[in-house]
Amino acid sequence: MEEGEVSEEAVLRELQEEIGYTADNLQHLSSFWVAPGWATEFMHAYLATGLRPSRLDADEDENIQVVRVPFEEALAMFKTGEIKDGKTIAAMLLAQPLLPKR
Repeated sequence: MEEGEVSEEAVLRELQEEIGYTADNLQHLSSFWVAPGWATEFMHAYLATGLRPSRLDADEDENIQVVRVPFEEALAMFKTGEIKDGKTIAAMLLAQPLLPKR
C-alpha cells in the first residue's frame, strides 16, 4: 500500500495495474502477517467481484502475465502442489465458502 492509502483503494489500484480490471464489489476476507517474527509485511485478502476492464500502467519492474483459471481448477492446483504460495492458498480457502458451488 502507498503511504496514507487504505486497503480498499490499494486493492482497486493493484487490480488495474496488475490484471487490467477493476471491481464493483470488494469483500474483506481477512488480514494477516506474512511471516510474524521475521517480516513486518501485513496482508489484506479480498474477494473482488463484478470485474470489468480498467487498466492503469503497471510498475516498471512488474512483468505479469494473466492466466485465467476456473476456481475449482485453481483449488486442484494447490492440492497437487502446483500452487505453492501461502498467501494465494490462504485467500483461496477464505474465498471458497463465499463462491457459488459449480
